[in-house]
Amino acid sequence: MLPRLLLLLLVIPSLLSAQSSQANISGLVTDSQGATIAGATIAARSLATSSTTTVTTNDSGLYALRALPIGAYLLTVEKPGFKKLVRSGITLTTSQSLELNLTLEVGAVTESIQVSAAATSIETRSSDVSQLVEAKTIEDMPIGDRRSMNIIGLTGAAVFVNYDAGGKPNFSLAGGRTQSQNFFIDGGTAQNMRLGIGQVDLDPPVETVAEVKILANSYSAEYGGSAGGVVIATTKSGTNSLQGTLFEYFRNEKLDAANFFAPVTASGEKIRAPLRYNVFGGTVGGPIRLPKRYNGKDRSFFFCA
Repeated sequence: MLPRLLLLLLVIPSLLSAQSSQANISGLVTDSQGATIAGATIAARSLATSSTTTVTTNDSGLYALRALPIGAYLLTVEKPGFKKLVRSGITLTTSQSLELNLTLEVGAVTESIQVSAAATSIETRSSDVSQLVEAKTIEDMPIGDRRSMNIIGLTGAAVFVNYDAGGKPNFSLAGGRTQSQNFFIDGGTAQNMRLGIGQVDLDPPVETVAEVKILANSYSAEYGGSAGGVVIATTKSGTNSLQGTLFEYFRNEKLDAANFFAPVTASGEKIRAPLRYNVFGGTVGGPIRLPKRYNGKDRSFFFCA
């Protein structure tokens, strides 16, 4: 019984992390002659939270930075006998696997080479057919009810049908059956699979969502169990700077034109259907300042909506 329990404890974390919305960076470190460099130290620092992830290359010069939160990063590479390499312009997106090969030049480690060119956006680590909808697009679009799953209608090869009687989003991806998708938010499932079809049970307001990635076809086996695509959402999180927003989504018939088939009054004026709609709220996020003895700097953050 105990060995089975230990096996279960080992398997469950791997299953939970498989559908993570976080990103990965991997690649090969070589010198100017193309020889691989073992033991090089690579550090990825988040520009939003200053958190740093550090790894070293193996005997073949390969490295892998796993489970990185989305956002902008500064990458540094150091190895005695070589100039320090500083790579900026790296922006990671939801569930991205970025291939980034690095080249070091011979010199003192006190010398450094600054590379500010943006990393290529061509996906070479996976074969999935996908589309990424970023926060700016999500916030600026006139999405009905300000519910994030309405953005499915903005993507190619997708048909958003409606919200059913239970308030569940009903849509089709790439010709698949409706309500047959897998939906993950921050790495966890957000749908009810106990009864009937796999309905999406969580539909957060657009102000809380950072990115949504829609996988339509050719996605890897880690997303098994879907008969019609995969939706991966990443929510916003706090950073080292205190930031907040206030919003109101306002609709009124006085701002709309009358329908072509609207009834007409005796004076010949078309009657516009009454419409009174107000959705308002706010968000706030920032750092949690803990005493130094708790090592709280650049480690704890909050976000509320």
